[in-house]
Amino acid sequence: MFSSIPTMAAASILILYHNKIKTSSYTIKFIIVLIFITPFYYSTMWSVWRSPCLDVAPELATEEIDTGFCKGIRTNAIYKNLYEWIRSNR
Repeated sequence: MFSSIPTMAAASILILYHNKIKTSSYTIKFIIVLIFITPFYYSTMWSVWRSPCLDVAPELATEEIDTGFCKGIRTNAIYKNLYEWIRSNR
């Protein structure tokens, strides 16, 4: 997914250098670039918002770690139990 952003940026630059569009105003060129790139940035932003730091989605973060280095981190029960198991077996 992340490789599609530079690909679409390159495609929009190619379209901007087409003879009919090359003579257009900067506003038209800006709108063309927005039409091409906005869906990819939106999908990237949404996926990062739904799963920050590759842990769990915010609505699934029901537990909080109480001790140690990870104190205060909100996560789900599986990761909390894994953390506690690692902490007790180190």
